[in-house]
Amino acid sequence: MLSSRALSLVVRQRSAELCSVSVTTMSSVAFNHSPTKETSENLYQSAIFHLNSLQSNADLLRKIREKRHLQQQTNIPETATLLKKCGIEPVTLDRLNVIHVSGTKGKGSTCAFVESILRKVGFRTGLYTSPHLVHVRERIRINGKPISEISFAKYFFTVYNKLKRYELEDGMPFYFKFLTLLAFHVFLEETVDVAIVEVGIGGEYDSTNVIQHPVVCGVTTLDLDHTFLLGTTLPEIAWHKAGIMKNGAPLIVSPSSDDALSVMKSRALERGVELRIAPSYKSYSYAKQKISPGIAGEHQKSNMSLALQLSRVWLKRMGWEMSTFPDAKENSWQVGEAFDVPAAIVEAIESCNWRGRCQTVAKDRVTYYLDGAHTPKSLEVCSNWYSEVLEIVPTRKRVLIFHCTAERDPSTLLPYLTVSL
Repeated sequence: MLSSRALSLVVRQRSAELCSVSVTTMSSVAFNHSPTKETSENLYQSAIFHLNSLQSNADLLRKIREKRHLQQQTNIPETATLLKKCGIEPVTLDRLNVIHVSGTKGKGSTCAFVESILRKVGFRTGLYTSPHLVHVRERIRINGKPISEISFAKYFFTVYNKLKRYELEDGMPFYFKFLTLLAFHVFLEETVDVAIVEVGIGGEYDSTNVIQHPVVCGVTTLDLDHTFLLGTTLPEIAWHKAGIMKNGAPLIVSPSSDDALSVMKSRALERGVELRIAPSYKSYSYAKQKISPGIAGEHQKSNMSLALQLSRVWLKRMGWEMSTFPDAKENSWQVGEAFDVPAAIVEAIESCNWRGRCQTVAKDRVTYYLDGAHTPKSLEVCSNWYSEVLEIVPTRKRVLIFHCTAERDPSTLLPYLTVSL
């Protein structure tokens, strides 16, 4: 006996199957005429059904892991080939004026801050992040908002149908790679002024690294994650994360251990890239006495500083200028200059919203505290944030709901949360 929820899912899936009998015909009919609400919803569900068919099952993931080193090295050439089959030459991505961001923790938040800043200044923004919290459309945003269901379906089938022609020759790309291709297609069609692109896993061999000439690159805080792919030490992980750097585009990184920074500096020298460390958020001069980032948590101030540095470099490349002053805490590494942060940028930082990161949701007399922490360090930070919240808003009853994916060991993660409980 199926539950009502399970039955609903089956009905929706069956509906998607029925409305996807002829993908090419549906897409051409739907978008040569004004679609009704019903046909638009059906087309979107059909797009989701076809997208989900590109997800890797457990057995396939195991085989991928066994051959991961070979497959990693072929990932970028394969992505470039697929781009061409979508009608996009890799060099065309230069028109997107890309800001490329890798790292272990804070990638999404940093990208969200950058997007908010550049949109506030007046630029048309494209933002590509992963994973999504509720709807897959959240991964691809124009001017801070997820693309609509009808736009998602339209762009999806344009890309899907082009790649389907070559399925027997190359097969269809997996879920993340397809969404990466889709994001680039959307950003070009929407003629964005800037595309802020978050790496999926690693950097060196990530599908997003098909980008040849970014304007500026960033690396957020490093931690041990995806160790089966990236290595079991911070220097090994740093090697992968720094792989997004390109000649002609400065690399700005959040503070890290000396051995990890040494690896990134060595790679920067090899590629002729200028490497800078984002300064402390305290080094800046703000247009107001106290600044409160729209994304909660003390650790977000480090992401905020990196976002300010990335935005400043990008704006200078576009002909904008900000007054600067030397950072007071110079060390053996080249530290990025702090600067006067104008009121408009402060407002962008404070209004920035990124759901699922130190988020508070009040509903039906219950307050939920949500965070997507999934490494020891990020769980420690999450625990500290929750402890700070309890000092302000004490509560009598607390319930912890914890979930982690199969590749992570909950016994090594849960202890970091017991401190705040």
